[in-house]
Amino acid sequence: MTRHLWNLAGFLAFLLGLIGLLLPIMPTVPFLIVAAWCWAKGSPRFHRWLIEHQHFGPAIAAWNERRAVPRSGKIAASLMLAVSVSTTLYFLGDRYFAFILPLVLLILAVMIWVWRLPDA
Repeated sequence: MTRHLWNLAGFLAFLLGLIGLLLPIMPTVPFLIVAAWCWAKGSPRFHRWLIEHQHFGPAIAAWNERRAVPRSGKIAASLMLAVSVSTTLYFLGDRYFAFILPLVLLILAVMIWVWRLPDA
């Protein structure tokens, strides 16, 4: 039963990763890393398929081996975070300053963390 739950979680994470390929606001690789982790516990076959995948495998391998992120991924993440903050500021303005300030600080912290990771 536990194996089935890990597989289900892996499929859901993989599906979210695929959605992230289509939606620029949603990440892809973090969901694929979660899928690989779940499938490592639930299905060696799916885990091996994902790790050896032509497009997804290298990013997952870089993370697993060196906790590294490709520079293009860092740039894309930074751009998407900047667009998100800009859009939020544009639509909410100063009406929700108590909400916006922590959001901006959180996004800055994430950007600093991402850029401190080694390049893949």
